[in-house]
Amino acid sequence: MSDYLIAGFYLKQVAGKENDVERKSQISQISQQLLSILTQQDGPFCEYSENDVKRLERAAEQCAQIFQRSSSCVKGRNAQLSLRHHGIHKLSDRSLQAQTIVHNYYRRNRDGSTPAEGFIEA
Repeated sequence: MSDYLIAGFYLKQVAGKENDVERKSQISQISQQLLSILTQQDGPFCEYSENDVKRLERAAEQCAQIFQRSSSCVKGRNAQLSLRHHGIHKLSDRSLQAQTIVHNYYRRNRDGSTPAEGFIEA
């Protein structure tokens, strides 16, 4: 489930967001390879009923969505670093660590939670 299905559905989501056509094609191809385990005639799911396979697909897709959402709070931090780095070009490791701590534990979202709390709860 985790090695093939969740990974395959996660990569399918990533491919849908990719702008580079060649990279998108590569990611989609890997996703399809991973998900092909569901339809292999001698694969681990060959004796499962169609309903059971559908349930597994739905569960794996939901797990992939949860993983994607739990990692998205980090993206906001990466965007901030990119903007600051564009203007400064050289931030010390110590400064980056301090800014990351402030961002993750002291900045508040509209709902009052911190990015770290959002990451842990997902």
